[in-house]
Amino acid sequence: MQKVLFAVDGSEASLRATRGLAGILKWSKATDLLALNVQPEPFVMSEAIFRALHERAEGRAREEGERALAMADALLRDAAARVVSRVEFGDPATTIARAAEAFDCAMIAMGSHGAGAVGSLLTGSVTTKVIHIGTRPVLVIPSGQLLAGFAHAPPQRAGRILVPVDGSAGATAAVTEALRVGSWFRDAPEIHLLAVYDGTPIDVEIASMLDAGALHEHQRRRFEAALAPARDALSGRALPVVEHTAVGPPAAAIRAAVVAERCDLVCMGTRGMGAVRNLILGSTTAKTLRVVDVPVLVVPPAAP
Repeated sequence: MQKVLFAVDGSEASLRATRGLAGILKWSKATDLLALNVQPEPFVMSEAIFRALHERAEGRAREEGERALAMADALLRDAAARVVSRVEFGDPATTIARAAEAFDCAMIAMGSHGAGAVGSLLTGSVTTKVIHIGTRPVLVIPSGQLLAGFAHAPPQRAGRILVPVDGSAGATAAVTEALRVGSWFRDAPEIHLLAVYDGTPIDVEIASMLDAGALHEHQRRRFEAALAPARDALSGRALPVVEHTAVGPPAAAIRAAVVAERCDLVCMGTRGMGAVRNLILGSTTAKTLRVVDVPVLVVPPAAP
């Protein structure tokens, strides 16, 4: 049975993320959930003198964390096989990443925004830090309204996972993770591969002026190079696979594909081919997290 760590902070954005996670879990087979709330360490100038104040502050923080967890539990208990709740103290991102390792969670689930820069667990900066320091895939659930069609319950069709690919090791890791997550679904999902052409080298531009087919042929070769490793990774798998190509800024192309194909999840790596010829740069991942209205599963290079 798969195990997911879900970071909770009690904010309205966190509650929206909780509802989104509950919808995702309804697609899947039985899942154990570790709901984690992280509180900052209480600070006093001298613990020797103010030990009682320290203990009182810690108690209040723990109560706050338990209230946040109780709200999440009420939304998740019917969707997960089992929910275990914990309050811990420390740096949020570091504590989340370490807990996922300690409890051998298959992924970390988080909202994209939380309660604010000071008292928040789920601020974008914390989410970004977890992605960078952790070794587990991170499922980022939009803090706003989910895309129409992703209605917190599975529609009467198979789920659809969009995987942006560029031929890099990061893209291949995302395909592998999509296969692993796909095995959790009650019904086999569709895998949608997306290759994006986002630039033209100057020599190809010059050649295209002389030969109208040069640019088209260059794009075709780029698409083939991006799709080939993903095809190899999916070879022999009993999953329906649909291929898409697009020209333009990668994040915008990903959003357009999500809307056009009614995809329910985006699965992407954190690194791509390089600063110029790249689909899955960290910057593109960050842009995608801001513009898409469905959950995004971010796969780090060291994902087990």
